[in-house]
Amino acid sequence: MKHLISLKTNQGIASVEDCQNGRIDIGDVIGVILQTEVIGVIISLDQWNEIWCSERNRKVFNKMCGEAEALQTLSGLELTRNIVKQNEEDSESMTAAMRCWQYKKGNLQWYLPCLYELGTIIAYRDELNEVLEMLNADQFDEDNLGWSSSEGVSWYALEVCFGNGFFNYGCKCDSFVVRAVSAFSPLQREKSMFTHNEINKTTMATNKDTEQCCTLPELKKTEKEPVNVAEILRGYKENEIILYTTMYGNAYFKGFTRDGNGIILENVNTIIRGTLKRDVVLDKYGKIKEAQGGECIMFPSSEMRDWNKFFKYGDVVINQKDGAMFVFDCWANGNLTEMSIIDYFDKPSSFGGNEFRLKHLTVNTKDYQKADEEQRGLFFESMDKSYTFAVKCGRIMRVEKKAPHFKTYDKVLVRNRNQSWKIDLFSHCEQFGSFRYRTLGGYYEYCIPFDGKEHLVGKEVKDEEE
Repeated sequence: MKHLISLKTNQGIASVEDCQNGRIDIGDVIGVILQTEVIGVIISLDQWNEIWCSERNRKVFNKMCGEAEALQTLSGLELTRNIVKQNEEDSESMTAAMRCWQYKKGNLQWYLPCLYELGTIIAYRDELNEVLEMLNADQFDEDNLGWSSSEGVSWYALEVCFGNGFFNYGCKCDSFVVRAVSAFSPLQREKSMFTHNEINKTTMATNKDTEQCCTLPELKKTEKEPVNVAEILRGYKENEIILYTTMYGNAYFKGFTRDGNGIILENVNTIIRGTLKRDVVLDKYGKIKEAQGGECIMFPSSEMRDWNKFFKYGDVVINQKDGAMFVFDCWANGNLTEMSIIDYFDKPSSFGGNEFRLKHLTVNTKDYQKADEEQRGLFFESMDKSYTFAVKCGRIMRVEKKAPHFKTYDKVLVRNRNQSWKIDLFSHCEQFGSFRYRTLGGYYEYCIPFDGKEHLVGKEVKDEEE
């Protein structure tokens, strides 16, 4: 996922390079800014250990929800506000939400991050720790667990493991790490106070609680339409494939929601205490439902993140360099960066003229794209001259070499794989199947005219050497 890490200072916004080059004073930094296309937060330089609430005051403060529903909330600001209000009514001395709400640095309103915010932060833990180390600030220790403002039931709230990013349910009266955040705009690169590039058009991002404005470059609009991932996944059975998500890692495909537009995944990595629920629900574009303007977080694999290249058996694919067309057979490795394709127009065998022969090639997925309707039509026309084939949903499902125009009792040469040619009399031909040529002597894989091929009689052919 695209992201940007920068610094919030008392004077404005600065790049990490500004700090590395000594153009700003480390003591002037308020927090570290993390921006993605979904969210933006300022992360505090300090952290604490606090309980979520005391045992005597345990209850549902906002809404009881599972992990999948909790991830639909993209900001913990209102969650924290409600928790603090009830903490004060319950006469709590200090809690995770109160610690963040009372944090007074930079005249910002700080709050306890929701599950989505904290999970996103930990996804970039290593990069953030490098910046925090440079600032002599508290780092995210991989042995720690951190509280979010998202809760499950009266006893449990959701926490994130800083080491592997797993989500867990923790008892609210336990003490875990607390890290405050403040709201910031999603991915829009701010102009550093030390950078003098001209910006022709700007837009204003406002922190509602502090009425603090900053000048941002206008995002360029894109005409690229999102890929309907749900349609691509139609036809796959439950647990048939493992997909990759930027938030949860690998996940099994489980199916679709009742309306057919939601994609259900089983998160194989997340360990949730007190419940067996592991399902994650995304919209038909692979996005978190409430993340308007966000991007797809689900991909075929961690290394291959282009749904337009998630080919299925029988898809006609085209080489982007020379325009040659082939038929997709299967993936050649687990990360889908290589695939096996079939060349139906390879040079014919030197034994037996134009008998049926395939050539399998292993190629890089990135070099190919799916043929469009017009390109498929041209490919099918070429195939029809030499092959009998069945097409379903634009994909070639079965292929056989067209039978020669023999007449009954024609003299022919026949053989099976790795056998020698022998003389027989032709009977008829089946449309599909390996042993499709019927003669008086039996069923055979290969059949060619006798006339002009008399010299092949008794000659053995080793097919693997052709």
